[in-house]
Amino acid sequence: QELGMHFDLKPGSLSEILSKLELNGLIERSRNPKDRRQLTIRLTETGRENARIDQAARIRFREQAFGALTHDEREQLAEMLEKIRVTWEELDD
Repeated sequence: QELGMHFDLKPGSLSEILSKLELNGLIERSRNPKDRRQLTIRLTETGRENARIDQAARIRFREQAFGALTHDEREQLAEMLEKIRVTWEELDD
């Protein structure tokens, strides 16, 4: 439920995504022995390594994509994008 709410996914969609991740060896799912309704999802070692590689690639991309901006310009852009994000969230309400 927490993952579904965080990513705004329906249970069926989330289950399909988790099944694919598990099939690819990126996550492990296990039931809580005290409450069988609860499911714990953990990254495998392969999943952690893939996440590390993906994170490094995103950092490199951001550095390249925003390299033409000064520090102040980056801060101004971040503030403007935050204003837009807030406005879009308000439109959903």
